Amino acid sequence: MGSIISYPSVFSFGNLSGKKIIVAGLNPSTVEYKEKYLTDNLDINKRYLKQLNYFQNIYYKRYFKKIESFFEGEIRKLLEWKRNPWEKVGFLDLVKCPTKYKKGQWSNFKYNNEKLAKLVINNCKRYLFRQIEMYKPKILIPYGKDVCDWFAKTYNISYKKFDVKKININNNNIYMLFLYQTRAQAHSQEDIIKTQNKLRLILNKLDF
Repeated sequence: MGSIISYPSVFSFGNLSGKKIIVAGLNPSTVEYKEKYLTDNLDINKRYLKQLNYFQNIYYKRYFKKIESFFEGEIRKLLEWKRNPWEKVGFLDLVKCPTKYKKGQWSNFKYNNEKLAKLVINNCKRYLFRQIEMYKPKILIPYGKDVCDWFAKTYNISYKKFDVKKININNNNIYMLFLYQTRAQAHSQEDIIKTQNKLRLILNKLDF
């Protein structure tokens, strides 16, 4: 897998500590390393620190900016974030390895070598389970079609887009909000409003 996974794994984007909401994406992009948003320094502590401080830099581009739209408006007031939502929201990936296959990132990797893609997911999933156990989020947002499908299958959940399911993981009650999104889709205003409404209802229940 050396030619496919050519950069170090990513524990998380930003610091997960104390975050009651965690967004779960699919996997990091090699672009993060190529554009120096992350470092592949041989010192693991330096790599980890760069990941923890990711959202403090000027910095991340289109991918995270799209997600931020779900935490604007009334949700911003409820969460009381100032500079960006990642002060209150954590982000991790199902797959920790930045993968690149020929000219594409994960999508080409998966569809050109599905068997290997499953192997990579199975290798990484135990780290995800451990993170959920460690940080005990109250709201977990699977983001994207592949991630939603994986969580639904793993926890035996039947879901539709924007569904909210309450599940128990290691004696921790978690609201799971399924943000079903294909890579080709942009976030419509309707999607943003529906997501914000779902989040508002959960946050009011939790008395954030």
